[in-house]
Amino acid sequence: MPPRSRVCDSDIIQKELKNLKYFKSLTGIVQPAGILPSQNVQEMVVGSIWLEYYSGGSLQCVLNEQRVKEFGWERWIVRIGNAFSFIHCAKKTHMDLKPSNIVLDDNACRLNGIWAYGKILTEIVSSAGDSPFARTPKWVASHLTKEDIRTQWTLSKGISQLKLSQYVV
Repeated sequence: MPPRSRVCDSDIIQKELKNLKYFKSLTGIVQPAGILPSQNVQEMVVGSIWLEYYSGGSLQCVLNEQRVKEFGWERWIVRIGNAFSFIHCAKKTHMDLKPSNIVLDDNACRLNGIWAYGKILTEIVSSAGDSPFARTPKWVASHLTKEDIRTQWTLSKGISQLKLSQYVV
């Protein structure tokens, strides 16, 4: 296969930079972390584009290790769909959609943990019957298990609400 021309590589990098700028700050889309120039001293050329680090690895890693059930995979379906929807609505194409190009961050594990704690609260209070003490934990659980992560409470907020109402019926 013949080597690609420098113009072709330059066009690809320019398109990638333009796309990164267009999708900047959108939830669910990998964000740029920096640009590294090439070692070519005669002219300034982009050598590589650095992206944010996602400590959860790729979806492919989770699939290979058969660890899907450890995560809130049900939410992934919608989040991945939303990210692709952003791309589609912008009339752009990814051209390399595959599990190894879908990255997961610790936020997904953290949010899954918050959601799980909310579900545990729900289980406890549902077993408590009509106890007046169950009202606040139910309310907190409903905020910890929200599907919309923008309105889902943090774990510390949920716990602080439980502590505030510890003696309040």
